[in-house]
Amino acid sequence: MNLNFAGLVAEYFAPTNLALNISPDSGSLATHVAMLDASHYYYTADWTHVANNDVIDTVTKSVLSGWNGSTTILHFEGIATLAPVPEAETYAMMLTGLGLVGFMAKRRRPPL
Repeated sequence: MNLNFAGLVAEYFAPTNLALNISPDSGSLATHVAMLDASHYYYTADWTHVANNDVIDTVTKSVLSGWNGSTTILHFEGIATLAPVPEAETYAMMLTGLGLVGFMAKRRRPPL
């Protein structure tokens, strides 16, 4: 399992009108994943992001440098459910069965 939070952005609208990149700073992401059962995992992710010319005014699209040096600390947790993936043999049997059905349908069609 891979938790990928790259590119995460927070946006605040009126009256503040700002957006900030809250992707984890290098080395600050700490994750933990625990298996609950065969298809469910509990995960947590904690990280820190220090603003550096990445807080933007959403109206003027300009950088709000007054936010530089401010720190955002984020914590996520949840349960991830994995969908079952069919085995290759299942696909092979399905394709073989479809091929046989196709041959039978062609054989039953009267000649033109």
